[in-house]
Parts: sequence; C-alpha cells; structure tokens
Amino acid sequence: MLLAAQRAGADTGTVGALRATGLAYVEFAVTHASLFRVMFHPLVARKSTLPELEHWSSETFQVLLDGIQAAQAAGHVRRGEPRDLALTCWSAVHGLAVLLVDDQVQAKGFSTDALAEAVATSLFLGLKPEA
Repeated sequence: MLLAAQRAGADTGTVGALRATGLAYVEFAVTHASLFRVMFHPLVARKSTLPELEHWSSETFQVLLDGIQAAQAAGHVRRGEPRDLALTCWSAVHGLAVLLVDDQVQAKGFSTDALAEAVATSLFLGLKPEA
C-alpha cells in the first residue's frame, strides 16, 4: 500500500511521493484500526522473534528511507542522515495515526483528511533544505 502510494505520488515529484506515502499510512491506520493496533502492540514489539513480521517491518521502513534518499538526491529534502530523517517522518505520521485511531482529535473539531494534510505539509516544510 505504501509503495503503491509512493509510486502514485511520484507524478508530483519526490516530496509528493513522500507526502502520498504518509497520507497512505494514516489512511491505512484509520481504515484498519484494529490491525494497526495489533501491528504496534507491545506483544509484537520484539519483531526479531517473528521473522516474517521483522521482514515486512524492514521493507516498510525501506519504502520511506528510499523516498527520503530520492528527495535528498533531487535537492528537495535537506542533507542529513537519511535514517534519522525517515525516523522523524515516521514518528510524526505514526503519532498522528495513533491520535486518529484512538479518537483523540476528532472531538476537537479536526477533519481526518485536513489534519493529515496539515501535518504532512508542516513536516515537509521542516525537511526543506536551507536556502
């Protein structure tokens, strides 16, 4: 799902691909809340004991890492350790996904789609290279 979103977003450039990846992550979490909760439950946190889960976790992070590296190569994302920048992106998007899945922001009047767009925009503005 993330790789497909990244490819679809590539039409709008490397930042568009990253944005599409983040929005797909949030959409997956919201539309598959139970599965999302299971995926990050403390009982499966030690993915090394579950080789298939470890594989898919690594593959998923690699999609994000590849997107960061492509955006850096194009000059659309600032220089820096790609893994650190990928973790920053994942942390922001995952945090939003958890807030939405746990129904923590809807009662405050936020639209899921509008909030996801706002977070993605703020995140990627922070990743821009310095002028």
